[in-house]
Parts: sequence; C-alpha cells; structure tokens
Amino acid sequence: MTAQIITANRLDTGIVVYLSQTFDWTVDISSAWVLTASSEVEDTLKIVERAKIARDVVGVYAIDVDDNDEITVPVPLRFRERIRVSGPTVSPHHA
Repeated sequence: MTAQIITANRLDTGIVVYLSQTFDWTVDISSAWVLTASSEVEDTLKIVERAKIARDVVGVYAIDVDDNDEITVPVPLRFRERIRVSGPTVSPHHA
C-alpha cells in the first residue's frame, strides 16, 4: 500500500489541514501522521468521525503520499494535492 495522510479544510477559513499523530489538525504537512496500512487509514478515518475531531473541518479524506527514507516531508502523489499544499495558484490581486 502507498503511504497516506488524512487531510481536510478548516470550516472557518477553508485552509488545508492535515491530521497529526496527536489527532490535532495542523497546516504543516511535515507534521502530518503518515499511515502505511490500509486498515490503519480506515480505522483513523472512523476515529476522526466518531470522536468529532472533524467538527471544525470539512471534506476529510486520505491522500497518497511519497514517504521514502530520503524524503523528510510527505509529498502528495497527485498534482491536485500538491497544489493544495502550496496554496492558491492565482494571487488575490489578480482575481
């Protein structure tokens, strides 16, 4: 299985957040909890929902990341998720 992390958006600001090992939401992808077993991902998603950890966020889901020994920060495999990590592709003054 590919390594995965849990992501969502803050309900109040829309900012992208990641689930840490302490079950807190963080904006820092390097603090995200990297899960390596599919059962671990499923169980974690259930815990987030049951424990109401998701009450301050929307759109909770798991994303595939590259997490080998040479990389210190999980790197999303899908281009969409890489954009979410780095922020909007259009600057506010051009919108």
